Amino acid sequence: MRRALLVAVQSYPVSVVSSGSRDDLSWLDLAACRGEDPEIFFEALPGFVDSAKQVCGRCQVVELCLERAMANGERFGIFGGLTAEERRALRRKELAA
Repeated sequence: MRRALLVAVQSYPVSVVSSGSRDDLSWLDLAACRGEDPEIFFEALPGFVDSAKQVCGRCQVVELCLERAMANGERFGIFGGLTAEERRALRRKELAA
């Protein structure tokens, strides 16, 4: 799976899909991470996390990115403005509700 993510980040640091078809990636052009250095989304160093979250903070499709990461159980990287640990906590909270 990590290899697939790394292939995806050649163009886009985060793998996202639209709320429509899982194959419809046409709105990726709206992703704020497009053209950013993919490393900031996968390094766990505090400076990288802060940089990635700043990019996510200005993204028009951040909710879709998070939705995709949650649906796919992404275990690494920043997706939808959340770290892997933050996504795990969100999933636990959703399961408890």
